[in-house]
Amino acid sequence: MEYKNKEHGVDVLLTDRGLYFIAVWSQDAIFEAGMTASEFTDTEEFVKYDPQNGGWEEF
Repeated sequence: MEYKNKEHGVDVLLTDRGLYFIAVWSQDAIFEAGMTASEFTDTEEFVKYDPQNGGWEEF
């Protein structure tokens, strides 16, 4: 399943193995994608990959 939000420049892809946020075109898109991904990890049910730190987010 794929979702595209042209207003914020964020695409979302849901697969059997993960939920992927793709931010394009602007810093706002990158920020929005990161914040949304972080909300999913608040309960520790999900983890997110942090490319800036080169690994999975630790709790």
